[in-house]
Amino acid sequence: MQSFTSGSIKIKGRFFLHRNTYGFVIRGENIIKFAHDQVGKSANERMGNQQSIISNPQSTKRPLSVTLLAWVVLILASLSWLRLVEVIRRWSFLQSLAPSPPVLYLAITGLIWGLLGTCLVWGLFLGRWWAPRLMQISALGYVTYYWLDRLLIADSSAIASRWPFALGLTITLLAFTFWTLSRPKSRLFFQKVEI
Repeated sequence: MQSFTSGSIKIKGRFFLHRNTYGFVIRGENIIKFAHDQVGKSANERMGNQQSIISNPQSTKRPLSVTLLAWVVLILASLSWLRLVEVIRRWSFLQSLAPSPPVLYLAITGLIWGLLGTCLVWGLFLGRWWAPRLMQISALGYVTYYWLDRLLIADSSAIASRWPFALGLTITLLAFTFWTLSRPKSRLFFQKVEI
């Protein structure tokens, strides 16, 4: 058997043999296997019989579509944080309006979508394994929230002329989100690695 000191060696196709602290790790698109390299304790003893799940270090290049999706989420998260800050700054003014808007609702939704968006941006940019599923659930939740907010709370005369554009943008962003997360390059970028 050939002796490897460090680094990665491309084996066949998309598989890599990489030597790390605990032994050799074979990394690939559909296979993650761990093999110990005949030195000292077993890997389970070294790690305390625990498995840790990390992001895929082998796929370092983030697809452009994932980057664009992360920027869209960053913009929406920033708008949510701005909503929260402005509601807090103008709390007494908003309560003094004749048909008083639900000020607490505005603050809570700004906080929730700001926190969730910030978490998603972090996960999308760094390729965390949980980010695609959370992004899909959040996208459906945000669309539901957006349209319920527009139909039940917002002034209906103000949105009467703008709803076709909003509907088209909603459908386009949802399609882009699900298309981006279903691409093979994106799935490889977000692949879960078990050590």
